[in-house]
Amino acid sequence: PVSISGSIDLPAFESELLKSLSKLKVRLDPRFPPVLATQARSPQSTDLTLTLMLRRPEDRGSITLEVNKRLSEVLEGLRGGRR
Repeated sequence: PVSISGSIDLPAFESELLKSLSKLKVRLDPRFPPVLATQARSPQSTDLTLTLMLRRPEDRGSITLEVNKRLSEVLEGLRGGRR
């Protein structure tokens, strides 16, 4: 699960995150694109679920670290007013 502040522009976050994840394309299953789904939404925050299908399940740990890094970078970029 991913929880973002209500002050973050959700469409911009989704766009930037999916663009960032496209760089991991060679490690993801090409039959299933990444899916970012909204689980709950309030004025203070939005809870999202990111679903990825991997080519090689044994890479799960390293891909999880990379995705978390990219999530942080996208959030920092949007908080700083950069896109």
